[in-house]
Amino acid sequence: MRAAPDFLAYFNEPAAPYASRILVESDLGWGQDLKRLNARLNELPAQRVWIAYFGAADLGKRLVATPYSLTANDRPAGWIAISEAKLTKYPED
Repeated sequence: MRAAPDFLAYFNEPAAPYASRILVESDLGWGQDLKRLNARLNELPAQRVWIAYFGAADLGKRLVATPYSLTANDRPAGWIAISEAKLTKYPED
């Protein structure tokens, strides 16, 4: 119950600092915090956010701020949100 509502994030505590190396192709960073991100963007208030998101949600419908897709060569200004899975480097990248 201590982990609620962050059940998946609780995994990070005992696995730190190697959580992303222990779980491969898991639900680690697949957008569980979109509601929390949306609430924070609403508090700021942010009108747009650059986002590198690993998931299937329609971000235009889930976020109050206008989402812009963040790619490798972009030089964004303002608010940026990146899924854990998008931070991982693989040899073929």
